[in-house]
Amino acid sequence: MKTIYIFGLSLLSISLFAQKKAEKEYRISVDLVPESAVLFIKSAYASPEKVKWYYEETSGKKSYEAKITHKEKSHSIEFDTSGRLEDIEMKIEWDQIPINIKKNIEEYLIANYQKYEIQRMQMQLSGNEEIVRKSMLEENYSYPGIIRYEIEYSGKKQNSHELWEGVFNESGRFIEKREVELLPTQNLNY
Repeated sequence: MKTIYIFGLSLLSISLFAQKKAEKEYRISVDLVPESAVLFIKSAYASPEKVKWYYEETSGKKSYEAKITHKEKSHSIEFDTSGRLEDIEMKIEWDQIPINIKKNIEEYLIANYQKYEIQRMQMQLSGNEEIVRKSMLEENYSYPGIIRYEIEYSGKKQNSHELWEGVFNESGRFIEKREVELLPTQNLNY
């Protein structure tokens, strides 16, 4: 019995520290999306012309996602399966992040990897749906909600080189990371 208990604990600890992000997206028609999600997009973005809808499965979690280009920036708006807003992610560049936030992110990366390269960055907005809607319409992202930075980066430690998705808070402090698991369809085949 003691062996089973120890084995169970070791499996639990492995699953806690070896989180992986496996993501699948399926393009869907607007007819399959909860009405509240469609109405949010129309009201927060002043009726955008082209919205691409996806059904997404990420590490067991299911959601709907709208992808649009707004003011020349890529936006990804995620909703739970009932149509309630989860977050808005906006693609940003490294030079758009305030210096003090960049410094904190760099300190984490330097302390944890021999070498790293940032692949993609997004600013994530979440919180009260009405406040998020208003901040999108006014293009004011310093509102009383939750701001995070999601960074996809490759990091080298000793003999391993892996792709990670790290989440940092509004001041650039590390929150969590997941290893990005590339699905066979995401690999380049010759």
